[in-house]
Amino acid sequence: MSGRRILVVDDHLDLAENIAEILQGAGYETAVAGSAEAALERIGEGDIAALITDFRLPGRNGAELIAELRRRGNDIPAVVMSAYTDEDTIDTAEQAGATEVLAKPVPIPRLMALVEALGREDDLILVVDDNRPLAENVAEVLRSQGYQAIVCTTAAAALSHRRRVRVGIVDYRLPDASGLQVAEALRSRDGRVRFLFVSGHGDELREELGRRLPGADAMDKPIDFNRLLSWVARILRHGQIDRPGR
Repeated sequence: MSGRRILVVDDHLDLAENIAEILQGAGYETAVAGSAEAALERIGEGDIAALITDFRLPGRNGAELIAELRRRGNDIPAVVMSAYTDEDTIDTAEQAGATEVLAKPVPIPRLMALVEALGREDDLILVVDDNRPLAENVAEVLRSQGYQAIVCTTAAAALSHRRRVRVGIVDYRLPDASGLQVAEALRSRDGRVRFLFVSGHGDELREELGRRLPGADAMDKPIDFNRLLSWVARILRHGQIDRPGR
């Protein structure tokens, strides 16, 4: 986050300043705002790299602030703080695009770990498949080409990762959710994440993609690793891809 700031938003400015001072002590540059409207204006100045916001704010709440940023095409990572960490609050914040919801008083070690993870700009690839040997094989092929790859075997495990993901290679059918649900949740955090869905049920997958994620990419199992590597390279090096097809 060199040269860029973390914005802390809370209508209790003394609390916001306290968190900002802790972050400054760890070497981060910070800014403070007391409302969603002030935060949007500050973010508009262009030097904010991450957002830490209270859920309850005057006017728009923290989830509405994040949703407005996403509507404007701004994908800065966001963490929500709340004294009320009930299921509805957490769901609302995560659906808006929050990476995590922290209970107040904020656990500072957890907050610092999150900020460190969110500030990393490496080309992380998430491989999500309940067939662990296959997922590990895919990850090993990617690592052999110099990529960073993390393996998850469930949707819950995939969504628990807090580092910013550039690419997701996701099985269509997972034991606790569909791969499309994983993609939708990760894209709410960062709309730049690109996905390749893999499946042994290619026709069903493409039908679902046509309805829910038009233009998304799919590859049938067994995986063609040469085609997979070509797809990844085009995304990470050029931001453009050829459809991997069948």
